[in-house]
Amino acid sequence: MTRRRKSNTSSKNGQAKSAPSGNTQSGDAQSSGSAAQASGAGNQQRSGQRKWYRVDLHLHTPGSNDYEERTVTYYDWMQKVLEKELDIVAITDHNTVAGIGAIQREIEWLTRLEKDGRLTEEETARLKAWREFSNKVLVLPGFEFTA
Repeated sequence: MTRRRKSNTSSKNGQAKSAPSGNTQSGDAQSSGSAAQASGAGNQQRSGQRKWYRVDLHLHTPGSNDYEERTVTYYDWMQKVLEKELDIVAITDHNTVAGIGAIQREIEWLTRLEKDGRLTEEETARLKAWREFSNKVLVLPGFEFTA
């Protein structure tokens, strides 16, 4: 339920005046300067529009010891996520966070090579793909504990 802020509806001459458009928001979101507004979600809320996200909150990478396809690289994994057009993923490898670390190390290594001017064409394409992935997909670190 959205509460509307009270506005001053009378002017000096007694005529009604309307509230500015920014004052029709929920008092909580308006006054708190919430993260939702900072991320742009506040603008969607204001206009009444909703956005659907494609999410998978249980994904494994080759970092899991029991990952099904041993020949799959992290780059291949990233390409599969993009093919599925996912917006948000959580990496939940079994008993390890090695997958997240491996992805970070690859991006850092390629970035370092780029700064040194030592990237090959293939590495340039990989770094570009990782950057595009980072701009399109929110990756949440996770962990699946198995006993």
